[in-house]
Amino acid sequence: MVDKTDIEILAPLGENIRTHRKKSGLTQGHLARLSGIDQSDISKIEKGQINLSYTTLNKLAFALGVKLKVLVDY
Repeated sequence: MVDKTDIEILAPLGENIRTHRKKSGLTQGHLARLSGIDQSDISKIEKGQINLSYTTLNKLAFALGVKLKVLVDY
């Protein structure tokens, strides 16, 4: 679980992931299947409610077809 300060940090990252997902024309379900991350976690990630590991970020970047730095450079 993350606290309010974490959400303030994680929310912009989640919004950037959401932006790239939508730009790619993917639903949360499709991104979940491509990345191997549970769909409910994709939703929480996009809302800034989950603190992401480096591995999870890499999976998302690969599934979205972008470099990791694109996801974290917002």
